[in-house]
Amino acid sequence: MHTITSACQPGFNASCALCCGSHNYNAAYHEIDNLFKERFYCFNTFISTNNIHSMLPACYNALEQITLPLRDDDATHCAFVAYTDTSFTTIGCLLYPYCYRFDYRSLYMGNICKTFNCKVNTRAYHDTVIIAATIFHDWYYYSIAIHNTALLNNIRRMCII
Repeated sequence: MHTITSACQPGFNASCALCCGSHNYNAAYHEIDNLFKERFYCFNTFISTNNIHSMLPACYNALEQITLPLRDDDATHCAFVAYTDTSFTTIGCLLYPYCYRFDYRSLYMGNICKTFNCKVNTRAYHDTVIIAATIFHDWYYYSIAIHNTALLNNIRRMCII
């Protein structure tokens, strides 16, 4: 049995950063895909310096310039959301410790991150999240699917019955 620690990173090349604005762009998939690649490269340029702590403000400013037109100006759209792997399959926060050995979130948590309460990131949805991850194998459609309760319930019924 596959167990997950988070619906955000369940495995199977599925990932979600919807709460951080991964889909809040008035753009096509390939444009968002390129945006996340460009942010990944930009961040890694900064992270390669010896003193990343002093470079993070400049990095954040650079990442904020790498954007697309927003779908909703009032909704979240964090500049640290990007691909987190060199195969460009998994999205997430570049500040999380799964990207690098240090947890850079502590430097920005109060300014950028909010306390999110994702209903899908609960034990009750564990099996459904795994099913959705194995069906979609991506960040784009997986993120949409797991936040659509009716679709999740249909997936659960189709796969468990």
